[in-house]
Amino acid sequence: MSTINFIAEAAEPSRASGSMTISWGVLNIPVSIYTGTEETRVSRKEFVDGDVSRPAGRSVIDKSTGNLLTSSEAVIRMAEASNGSFVELSDDELAECTGQKGVAEVLTFVPSDQALRYVPTKVNQVRPPSKKGIPDAASAKAFSILSQAMADKGVCALLRVALRGPAQYALMTCTGDLIFVSSTDGVRKPRPLQMVPVSNEEAAAAGNLVASIGITEAPSIPDVTAEAVQKFVDHKAAGGPQAPLPAAPQPAQVDDMMSLLEQSIHQAKANSPWSAPTGEAVKV
Repeated sequence: MSTINFIAEAAEPSRASGSMTISWGVLNIPVSIYTGTEETRVSRKEFVDGDVSRPAGRSVIDKSTGNLLTSSEAVIRMAEASNGSFVELSDDELAECTGQKGVAEVLTFVPSDQALRYVPTKVNQVRPPSKKGIPDAASAKAFSILSQAMADKGVCALLRVALRGPAQYALMTCTGDLIFVSSTDGVRKPRPLQMVPVSNEEAAAAGNLVASIGITEAPSIPDVTAEAVQKFVDHKAAGGPQAPLPAAPQPAQVDDMMSLLEQSIHQAKANSPWSAPTGEAVKV
């Protein structure tokens, strides 16, 4: 069994932060969710007018009059010092105290096939600057040389860059993708998987189900939730009847795994848009 071993230095999570049920065909598999990363940066809090007794987003009552306090002033982000006091800390100050703002320093190069060992947080795109659609010639040439060298060596550039806020690590690919990644001390070590033996028959049936549902190379994954939420909101605003909540899924039992796998295979072949053509799946 192949796994991605994320580069981690933080302790493994000890408590579950939530739970969910994986719906695989007609099998319902309950799992616990553990946080895989932790915050390592200095946290900031927002206060009205910079007054630490008035956290932003909360209603504050004047103790002497009992009236609700309001303010037309800006909300200010502040950080707590070691002595317990709070000071204003702007994005620019965070950037300047952790690295030269707007400068991405190449620290080293990482083999491209090792990039997945880092936990990505967001993706930007890097391109040479241009004016009125015309790229700057010198920048384009230098960037092309760097990109070609990385492509020839099969590597990504590990950068440290401060844009807004504190300096962050990022991997830049030869195609100009800037993939921001978590620092290794913010990635938790994996908990034991606690695997149990699987019979040859179960393994064959599971493989058949995977093939029946479909194996798609880089499938498109559009956001379907926004449309669904909008329809729900529109329906609710129009006074339509509320749809009943679906029944909670029943977890699979050890003694009916094969039956559920077989049911799932038949269901997938009939309903999955990515199911394999007839004859490709291994028969149970």
